[in-house]
Amino acid sequence: MGYSSEGGPRIMTKVTNVSWLVTGSMSALSIPGLIFSLRSSHPNLNFTPYLTQSASRIVTMTSMATLSGVTPRNSDWGSEPEATPSHIQIESESDAYLIAPATLDFLARFARYDCSTPFSLALQCTKKPILVAPSLPPGGKDSIAYKSLSMDLLKWENLRLLSPIETKSASSPNASSSGFGSATRLIEFMLENLQGT
Repeated sequence: MGYSSEGGPRIMTKVTNVSWLVTGSMSALSIPGLIFSLRSSHPNLNFTPYLTQSASRIVTMTSMATLSGVTPRNSDWGSEPEATPSHIQIESESDAYLIAPATLDFLARFARYDCSTPFSLALQCTKKPILVAPSLPPGGKDSIAYKSLSMDLLKWENLRLLSPIETKSASSPNASSSGFGSATRLIEFMLENLQGT
């Protein structure tokens, strides 16, 4: 069974290429700098960032490329003809997947077997490691929706879910949201679950 905490058994694999999906949470603002830092401290890891449509309203393609040092990709279907379908290309280029931040909307779509984008289709078909770091709005962690979804995600034996911790809400200063917390906590979760890196 999948394990829904950073304290669970590691996924036994050798990882070089990590496809990193960024969804539309304000904590997405921290990801470009985090990727830049990881590329310096772990040169054996290659990160390919993908932005959802909602994420691109928070972090632009230009800012991601400039601040991370890596050219990002759109997670949606392109309009141009493809010799190799996008979802097959994503899967072939990935040793592991990281979704951070993962919004409640993303979690709901994933748990309901969403295949509406190349990235989501690749996730549904892969047997490679999937690491998920939720970013939830005020009240989200204790909601029926999240509690139900966190149980649903146990169906995926290759998925690890980082337990969200209380953080300050960027949009509601007097309220608490939940997320991966510090950059250090997210990095440790990723590295601990990708043994052999």
